[in-house]
Amino acid sequence: MSFDEYPRTEEEEGMQIPKSIIEIRAFDFSYFEVYCNDEKFIKLILDYIKK
Repeated sequence: MSFDEYPRTEEEEGMQIPKSIIEIRAFDFSYFEVYCNDEKFIKLILDYIKK
């Protein structure tokens, strides 16, 4: 078991789980934030949302 793959604190910016492609963080069931390191994937998501 590697503890390097566990989430870090939310105070750090960017991705919390190093090997993840996308992270969706929900807050109080009222909104969410999406984090992603892959610019092509971000564009795909944004294009889909704009439809």
